[in-house]
Amino acid sequence: MSAALWTFVPNWKNSFSVTRKFSTDILTSENGQEQRRAIVTTPRRSYEFTLLEWGKAFQRLKHILQMRQNQPVIFPDSVRLTRLASDAVVNGAAISVTDVPRWLRAGATIVIGDRDTREAMQVLSVVGSSVNLTESLVFAHRQNERVYFGVTGLFDAQLSSTRHTNTVNETPIAFEQMPLSEAYVSPDTGDLTFNGREVFIHKPDRRVDPTVTSNHPVTRLDYGQGAIALKRLITWGIRTTQATYLKRTAADMQAIEDFFERQLGRQGEFYAPTWEEDLTLAAVTPPYGVNMIIEGRLVYDLYANNGVYRSLYVRLNDGRSAMKLIDSFGLSGANTVIQVTTGFPFELQPAAIDMICWMPVCRFATDAMTTEWITDQVAQTQLSFQTLPALSPEA
Repeated sequence: MSAALWTFVPNWKNSFSVTRKFSTDILTSENGQEQRRAIVTTPRRSYEFTLLEWGKAFQRLKHILQMRQNQPVIFPDSVRLTRLASDAVVNGAAISVTDVPRWLRAGATIVIGDRDTREAMQVLSVVGSSVNLTESLVFAHRQNERVYFGVTGLFDAQLSSTRHTNTVNETPIAFEQMPLSEAYVSPDTGDLTFNGREVFIHKPDRRVDPTVTSNHPVTRLDYGQGAIALKRLITWGIRTTQATYLKRTAADMQAIEDFFERQLGRQGEFYAPTWEEDLTLAAVTPPYGVNMIIEGRLVYDLYANNGVYRSLYVRLNDGRSAMKLIDSFGLSGANTVIQVTTGFPFELQPAAIDMICWMPVCRFATDAMTTEWITDQVAQTQLSFQTLPALSPEA
């Protein structure tokens, strides 16, 4: 292999971050309607982590960065890994693994082991839990050693180190995968859809306060004197939510990463509950009923003709939930009546409601998603998404 193998291990005292990035071209008309085109359909990956090295390891790192920093390397992805199910012997051309992730396939580059006995191999074939290699192993490896996906890429042109002493060094590393160096594996299919779109059903981590920005664009004509003219060509407010999502297993975080990849960053659109108590139920809705009595007439006055908030997410205290399209808004005395298109499968009692919230159509507000891995299983990510008009689902 032409690229050198990276043998240093990240310092897990700090996080290990993976960023996947798409590119979307968005054409916005005068009235706010968007046409979105994905320029990049395979995300580019980059990595950030910290090294803490001392003694001979620091000496070796220093030499490599001084003389080979601009050369490609094979870097083990510390969160795409499996483990050896049994010992692997010198000159062996196959290994057995405990599980077979979707990236472990013919043609993939893998990195076996850690530090001095680490070696990079190419996968010839995968049969069950047996992985056949194109070359023979140079080192022996013990059962339960890690097997990583090998990423080929380049370091940033400029890296800065902190010398804690003349033998102890800490270096933040930024590394970018070379485009087309990895055969792209499509994300798993989504398992929750509603009205022709996927639903982003993940709850934010409330230990980190979400932020919500409300934007109502106004075209302003002002000559610097006299009256001004205002045009409100965009008839809806754009709500942008930024929230943090914490997952305690790699599989749970992969579900969010897969969702982001299926959307191609900003290109796609989906439903997302606000996870806030947007509406208060004023009366019982019987099973299979379609009319919800909501406290006060403010909801009717403000939302009756709106084109954004046209769907709801309802969750009961016992965990049952329902997603509903709104057919119409009406009045019943001093209260608002929201009529949904299909009946609820259970009775709605005010005391039994955990939350009634809007579930608008949204898209991601950025083309990049950064996953911050605290361990190789626990991770968090911060996502931003904004509301869209509730038009018919895309074909």
